Amino acid sequence: MRSIRDGNCTAFLGAAVNYSKDAGKGLPLGAEVSKLLAEDIDQKKEKIVDPGNLAKVSLVYECLVDRTPLIQAVKGHIPDRQREPSSSLRILAKLPIDLYVTTNYDRLLEDALIAAMRPPFVVVQTPDGIHGVEHVSEWLNQPKDSPEERAAKRPLVYKIHGTFFDPRKDENGMEIDDSALIITESDYIDFLTLLGSGSEESVPPTITGRFGINTLLFLGYSLEDWDFRVIYKIALRKAINALKLPHYSVQVGVADHWRNYWLGKSEQRLRIFDIDVHEFAAKLEKAWEGPDA
Repeated sequence: MRSIRDGNCTAFLGAAVNYSKDAGKGLPLGAEVSKLLAEDIDQKKEKIVDPGNLAKVSLVYECLVDRTPLIQAVKGHIPDRQREPSSSLRILAKLPIDLYVTTNYDRLLEDALIAAMRPPFVVVQTPDGIHGVEHVSEWLNQPKDSPEERAAKRPLVYKIHGTFFDPRKDENGMEIDDSALIITESDYIDFLTLLGSGSEESVPPTITGRFGINTLLFLGYSLEDWDFRVIYKIALRKAINALKLPHYSVQVGVADHWRNYWLGKSEQRLRIFDIDVHEFAAKLEKAWEGPDA
């Protein structure tokens, strides 16, 4: 709580922050999206061995029908424009966190921040580059000398696996969808290659610099997720090599071997809470608004 109050917490948000078991509410997890895509592929008479592996299934889908139909299918299975931000997102949006990193393609985090009167700067990573990088300097250079200026400071949302965009019309009236996603195995390979290259199109050093001085809070991930492993390479490893700060991961039903693996990787500094993400967010809100906050 102290790190959040002091503005020294970076929140990493995965798919479970939007998940709901209630039909028509929330958004599906990656494995569910993958299985829906696999069903589409089955209709094309192509056998999928691992239907829950989104990176692999989406690559097969792209090979069969091309990139644009893949993006359209994913957007159809993740209907963010037909959903409201979850209670967890609404709570997190109210807190004085100035850097949110998310692997989610949807725009519900942005919606929650706008509703909380904290319209964000948004930077989007793609397999081969970064969009909106100019917003990083705008974010950094906001006035923050007075309490009023600090309260009005806009957060930055770094969408590390891309984002959905609404379709637009070109000069001929044709509809174009510029949504840029890191979703297939090929995309991940391109992205990781970009990370290793030290290119200016990789994660901005200003953002990675925050990972080394902030407490990191991971919400909505499973420790065995591919997403979490990529984030480790980008953020957690840098944080471990910097200040001796604790970091936190919130999830349900962590297997002992994964818990031990990540405790070893993080030199015992990743503290794992076995609790539902929405329950954790509710407790966080209560603590924040409590008499001793």
